[in-house]
Amino acid sequence: MMIISMHEAEKLKNEAVAVAIGMFDGVHLGHRKLMDVLKQSAQKSGCKTLVYTFINHPEEILFNQPPKYIDTLEEKAAKLETLGIEYLAAVVFTREMAAMPPREFILSLLRAFRVKHIVAGYDFRFGDGGRGHAGDLEIFGSEMGFDSHIVPAVVSDGKIISSSRIRELIAGGHMEEANDILGWKYAITGSISQGKRIGSEMGFPTANLEFEASKILPASGVYFSAAELDEKIFPAITNIGVNPTVSADGKVGIESHIIGYSGDIYGKRIKLYFLKKHRNERKFDNRDELARQIARDVKKAMDYFMKADASGIKQAGVYKV
Repeated sequence: MMIISMHEAEKLKNEAVAVAIGMFDGVHLGHRKLMDVLKQSAQKSGCKTLVYTFINHPEEILFNQPPKYIDTLEEKAAKLETLGIEYLAAVVFTREMAAMPPREFILSLLRAFRVKHIVAGYDFRFGDGGRGHAGDLEIFGSEMGFDSHIVPAVVSDGKIISSSRIRELIAGGHMEEANDILGWKYAITGSISQGKRIGSEMGFPTANLEFEASKILPASGVYFSAAELDEKIFPAITNIGVNPTVSADGKVGIESHIIGYSGDIYGKRIKLYFLKKHRNERKFDNRDELARQIARDVKKAMDYFMKADASGIKQAGVYKV
C-alpha cells in the first residue's frame, strides 16, 4: 500500500479512484463492510481504491478532546492493505478544514483526485458543524459527476458496531467482545526496554513494553495474550497497571512474561495481542507470594491456549480476515 499526503496527490493524477472517507479507527467489521463496497465499486469501473482518512481525530479540533486510538496510522494502513486497499491518503484535520462548507470539502477532494465513486458510512458528516450528510453526497454526486454509496450500520447483538463502542469495551477489559466486533485481535506494538529485572529474579523474566501514548489501554489487570516476536507467535501473560507489589511510582506500564521464549529481548520490537482478561491487578504481601501467583497465572494461560486450540497463537487466530 502507498500512503500519500495531499501534497503527493499528483501520484494519482492519472488514475481514476473510488474513495472511502472516514476515520476508520480499528478498521472494525462495520468498516470492513464499507471496504467491500469500495472494492466492488472500483472493480466495476476499473478504478483504484483509495481511503481518505485523518492523522488526528476531528474531535481533537472540534472539542479539544481527542480520544485514545485503537490503531496507529501504521496499524490502520497495515489492516487496509490486508483487506486489499491500494492507497491511503492521510491528512491532518485542521480548523480550516472544520470550517469548510460541505460543498467546498467535496470540491477539494475532487480537485486533488479523479474521483468516480465516494463511499461513506451511514453516519458520515462533513463540512462546518457537520452540516453535510449522506443525502448531500448523493446531491453533490449528481451535480459533480461521481457516484455515491452509503453503507448502512453493521449490528452485533442488537448494537451498532462503532469505534467508540470498541474503545469502551477495551477500556473496560472486555477483550473477547471487543475482538469479536473488531474482527482482529486488539494489539499494542512497541519496543522492549530494560526494567528492574525483578521478574527474572523470581524465575519469570518479563518484557517491559514502551508503547505509543495515543493508544487506548485495556483496563488494569492480568491478560492472556499472544506475543509476536522474531516473526513467531508465543503465548504470554501480560500485566497492565502500576505493579503495586514491586513499584511505588504509580506509573502505568505493560509487562509480559513470554512463555517459551529465550534469548536477549531488550531493544526488540514486539506486538502484543490481548485475548482475555484473567484477573484484576492486586498488591501481594511479598515477592514470594507474587511469584506463586505468576506461576498460577502461567498455568491458567496454558490451559486457556490448550482449550482454545491455540487460538491467538497461530497467525490465523490472531488475524481474522
